[in-house]
Amino acid sequence: MRARVAAVLLVAGLGAGCSAAESVPPPPPGPPAVTSVALSAPADLRVATAETRGDGTGPGGAPVVQWSVDWELRWAPVAGAASYAVRYASAEGVPEGAAPDDTTTATAVRVTAAAGTSAPERYATERDAGLLLTSSQLLVSVAALGPDGTEGPATGWVPVGDVPADGRPVTTLPHGH
Repeated sequence: MRARVAAVLLVAGLGAGCSAAESVPPPPPGPPAVTSVALSAPADLRVATAETRGDGTGPGGAPVVQWSVDWELRWAPVAGAASYAVRYASAEGVPEGAAPDDTTTATAVRVTAAAGTSAPERYATERDAGLLLTSSQLLVSVAALGPDGTEGPATGWVPVGDVPADGRPVTTLPHGH
């Protein structure tokens, strides 16, 4: 029996003079600990629009303009941020504590604010009306997310589609979450 135990120990790599604890390699190191970072709200918010327009022909050969206006909110990077939480709200209510609608590692979010097909003489009026309607109904807010998922303070709610002359949006409501 003693010879059999010795053979098992040798096959298992536990030769004479070694204990089981000495022969077992240490476990691999785990992932590095992620620490929480103090984050600030995204600053230096800027907005702009990018418009696409295509002239075409509608029913009966009438000229039409197919158009789309994208609205872009940009911000300065937040030190320590791994990504950004983007939330949308409607004019019907601002959701308190809602999960982000989107996350991005970019420092910008782009939304199609208005689009349509118009008669050339109505194009500018219908485009402006579409942007006004969106800005009165859709809001966006952004917060920095740390590497461990903690969320910093958010920007106030910014109306989508609204572009002040200086490109600096006016927040409509503070964002409490």
